[in-house]
Amino acid sequence: AALIRQGCYLSESYTKIENGSISTPCLEHYRKVIETIKQDNKPVIFTIAWPVYKQILGDRQGKPATFKNDEEYNEFIVKNMKVLREQIGSRTLIIIGVQPYTISGQSAASCLLRPRYIHQPCDSSFDFMPKDSPAFTINKALRAFAIGQQNTEYIDPAESLCPDDKCRKFRDGNLIYSDIEHLSIAGSKMASTQISPILIKAIKK
Repeated sequence: AALIRQGCYLSESYTKIENGSISTPCLEHYRKVIETIKQDNKPVIFTIAWPVYKQILGDRQGKPATFKNDEEYNEFIVKNMKVLREQIGSRTLIIIGVQPYTISGQSAASCLLRPRYIHQPCDSSFDFMPKDSPAFTINKALRAFAIGQQNTEYIDPAESLCPDDKCRKFRDGNLIYSDIEHLSIAGSKMASTQISPILIKAIKK
């Protein structure tokens, strides 16, 4: 079973703020998720588009969450993961990190599909290093958290998307990203070759 809520930051105490108000449905969904999880001992697979929510989070009273820097936000993420780890008991927790991406320049699709007569500056942004991604420090914090916990695994999509420590937006005739940050169908399939076997193995235990 998949317990998915589009556009939610799943946390016991924090949620996204929309038009100045907290998203009550997201808080309610988190409560239902925890209730459902406790009905059996199956592993919990958890992932969020963490970078997206940095500027739009608030507590249950609607007070915006503010972070001085990335390190402070990463500590906030880990703190919330510790709460989840305690709530789900001894069952396995699998955390899937954020896919590496860049926020500078055009998307690969925009660059490749536009008419061209000369070299385009966007060509130089096709390749990038995982450390240059906004997701890098978050993934690093999640990995460190998982290592320090029992029954907790971390999966880094960069291992499949960035072989040899180089991420490519266009590979083997396929666009890996549909826009600046979201994976295309081809990119998703590439990541799934790494992620799916790990999840299947955990579920079958």
